[in-house]
Amino acid sequence: MVAVPTASLAADAPRLRAALRQATRVGIGQVTAATDLDYGRLRVYEISITRLLKPMAPQFDAAESPPPAETFLVVSLTDEPGAARPESGQFGVAFLRPLRRNSYMDKYLARGEHYAFVGGRDGWLGSPSPEQLAAITRPVEQLTGFSQRPGSSIGLLARREFVFALLAAPHPLLADDGIVSLSSIAQLSATISEPEIDVLVAALHNPALPVRSRQRLIEEIVAADLRQLIGTLQSLDDPALQRTAWAGLRKMGAAPDDDAIREKLASRTAAVRIAAARELLARDPASGSRAVTAMVLDDPDKQVRLDVIKALGESGAEEAVVPLEKAFAAAGNGADVEVRQSATRALLAIGGNTAADAFHRLAFVGTPAEQRYAAFALLSLGVGTDDPRVVDILERNPDEKMSEMILHGLTMGEHD
Repeated sequence: MVAVPTASLAADAPRLRAALRQATRVGIGQVTAATDLDYGRLRVYEISITRLLKPMAPQFDAAESPPPAETFLVVSLTDEPGAARPESGQFGVAFLRPLRRNSYMDKYLARGEHYAFVGGRDGWLGSPSPEQLAAITRPVEQLTGFSQRPGSSIGLLARREFVFALLAAPHPLLADDGIVSLSSIAQLSATISEPEIDVLVAALHNPALPVRSRQRLIEEIVAADLRQLIGTLQSLDDPALQRTAWAGLRKMGAAPDDDAIREKLASRTAAVRIAAARELLARDPASGSRAVTAMVLDDPDKQVRLDVIKALGESGAEEAVVPLEKAFAAAGNGADVEVRQSATRALLAIGGNTAADAFHRLAFVGTPAEQRYAAFALLSLGVGTDDPRVVDILERNPDEKMSEMILHGLTMGEHD
């Protein structure tokens, strides 16, 4: 197969490209020492660079001895947000620029050439182990090679190899860049190979890769219609990924059926119960609201109750009002202020007459303070004092503070 020339990788690997562009020195090496100055606020790393990638080092014959390692002194302000913090002895790739010295630096640093990491933590791609260093350096070497051949075009095969090298790298920055670069490969679904599928599966199951990155990978897999990974998406058991996977599988026409999701409402894992409740509400807010009613009342984990209440409000469904009204009432008599407030916010998010009717009924349930809270929420929906529901509260609720709040517009804080 002949590689067809394409444009440069301008849309690919944005963070890696930015680090490479900003750096004057890029090299593979090891942190050999770290010295703290000014009570640890200033740290000087000694990094022994065994191979310089930018500027590209001259090639040497295999029979010759490799050039000696070069030591760079790299300065980092440890209290800066996002500062790189390499471990002593760690191998990795360093992206360096000359240090911009100031009077503070001059006070503590010796004379001589010092460097800084570009982009904070993006300036040091540390390897989890020496054995995994090659997987980190591979895409960096590829990109530095591309960038140092001005005017050359990059073939489809080189682009594809580069993207999957990023995805396979055991470093979040590189894997993230690989994820956002997947869309640059045309007709991926029709041409993806088994080894490439293996790379994607490994990334989905990689706990070192942040959850949001893996969620984004699921979204990219769905966008590319990679039906070869449907089985993998269906089998994901990480609660943080299931909701994204189920949403993607729905788009691909391969989601688990409703009964399978309902079974997960009884899972021993709280996060799975929450994900299942949200999925049912996303599929059908009406039937989903009925399915999760018991959860907002009886789930033993308060965080589950709060999350499902929030999801009911986000659904916007009138059917969600019934479980939310029950949650408000069940939290009465001072049982759980946080649940009652959460149910109130969810009802306000739904709004309309159905929510107003619920607040009207709740204005006669619980303690006087809780009744006033419900009436205050009713007024927050924009109804006036001439609304029949408000008139009914004034006529039938004997609480004088209730009447004072409604008629004089005082805030809840002045009564509770």
